[in-house]
Parts: sequence; C-alpha cells; structure tokens
Amino acid sequence: MSVVTDDYVDDGSITMGKALSNAFSPLFSNLKTALKFTILPILSWSIILVIGIVFGLSLFSEEASGNFSNFHTGFFIAILVFVLLSVLISIQFYTAWIQFLRYGDTSLKNTFIFNIKKCHFVILGKAILLNIIVVLIATIVNIPLGFLNLGSPGIITAVIQILLMLALAVVFLRLSYIFPAAAIDQRFGFIDSWNATRKNWLRIFVAFILLVLIMIVATIVIQLVLGLIFSIFGAVFSPIGLNANQLTSTSDISATLLSAGFLILVIPSYLISMAITLISYIPFINMHYYCFKTDVSLTNDQEILDRFS
Repeated sequence: MSVVTDDYVDDGSITMGKALSNAFSPLFSNLKTALKFTILPILSWSIILVIGIVFGLSLFSEEASGNFSNFHTGFFIAILVFVLLSVLISIQFYTAWIQFLRYGDTSLKNTFIFNIKKCHFVILGKAILLNIIVVLIATIVNIPLGFLNLGSPGIITAVIQILLMLALAVVFLRLSYIFPAAAIDQRFGFIDSWNATRKNWLRIFVAFILLVLIMIVATIVIQLVLGLIFSIFGAVFSPIGLNANQLTSTSDISATLLSAGFLILVIPSYLISMAITLISYIPFINMHYYCFKTDVSLTNDQEILDRFS
C-alpha cells in the first residue's frame, strides 16, 4: 500500500486537470486504507440501526397499547440521537481521511465512535453555523425575489431559483475551508476561507460540478451492476424470502427481521452499499482538500503552524 502525502510545493493555481486528478488518485493509490476506514463507521451505524429497530419495535408496541404520548416523545428523542451520532460518525470519517492525507495516519482508532475529539465537535458546530448562514442568505434573497416573481412566467421563476441555488453553492464552497482546517486542529474562520478562495472560486466551483457529474455516472453504473447481482441472489433465495402479507404484528416483524432470507439478502447488500457510499465521499474530500491546501499554500507542517498560529 502506498501512502499519499501532500508535502510538495504547488504553484498556487487550481486547474481542472489537477483538481480531478487529486480527487481520484489518492483514493486509487490507497484503496486498502479507504476500505479499512469504512469498517468502524459501518459497524457503528449498524449497531445504532439495530438499537433503533429494537427501540422502534418497542415503541410500536406501546402505540398498539394506546400509550401515544410515550411513543411520540420516545420517537423524537430516538431520531435526534440517531441523527447526531450519524453526523458525528461521518465527521470522524472525514477527519480521519484528511489526517491521513496530511500526515499519512492510517490508525483505525481515528474512526472509532468512542474516540470523539474536540475537532469533531468543532466541525459539527461550524457546519451548523455555515448552514444557518446559507439559509439566512437564501431567506433574505428570496423575500424580494418573491415579490418580483409575482406574475412572472414559471420558466423565469425556475431560472432565478436555479441561479440562486448555484450562488448559494458558491457561497458554501467559499466558506467551507473551515472544515479541513479544523480537521488538522488549526484555527481558520469564515473570513479566512472567503479570502483564500478569492482567486480560484470559479475554478473550484466548476471542478466540483464536473466531479458531481462524474460521480453521478459512476453511481448509475455501480447501481446497475449491484442491482443485477442482488436480483440474481434474490431469485436464488426467494424460497426463503419475505412475505409482506404475513407482517400483521410486532412479533411477525421481529421474526421476519431475524429470518434467514432477510439476513442473507439484506446484510451483504447493506454492508456493500454503506462501504460504497463512504468511499464515494472520498473524491469530494480529496478535491476539497487539494483546493484548500493550494489556496492556503500549505507545503509542510511548520508552514501550517506558522500560518495558523
């Protein structure tokens, strides 16, 4: 396995070729590490999912007994906890890969759910704040646009909304350098991010549009291949498959979830899908980090300390 680090001097310009190359080359060169980094997040999500299913079944039992207040309260709390843990697991995966790119750190503990660090909560807080900023901008802009669009043809309104979404995407990208900086435990504010992207923001935006299109095509191809494989397995194991008409009670649902047909069909597809989903994020992380270190001109650890201190 080769380890890709970024201790080289870039000329400070972002090009489409470099951006796309840096999106995929670290992944293909370190595919074993990428797969290893998916193990604990998938395991953590699986445990949360199992707990959620068991808890959900117990809540449905309470609903059947007429205890609706406990059902709604418990369901809300469960969803909130599930979302928070899922986001933290995603942030851990993101941070682990950034630190791998920066330092070559391949430690599996970086993706362990109980190894939550300060930087993970910093990224979470900044992500919430950034989304609030984008929503506020969208709201402020949409208020006058709403009056201007009164009586306008539908096509004009649609074009304006598309342009607004593109503008918001640019704003999000220009402010998003806070995330890789936080992943390497360095202070970097929204203003710093905005200033750093001043020269290359259009190239960054176009590069991400191209990457999105590439990943959409790749996703379609992968889904077609996996769909064919799973359909073959589904036909093979159909005698022990599921019968939705038999799900008339909580006990029936529990028995179905533990049945051989369900486990044989669902578990492999779930694990493969989750691994592919996580790995599909890596090209975006790679490109974003390449743009970040190019715009900020990071070449070595000492320069990071000097620049962010």
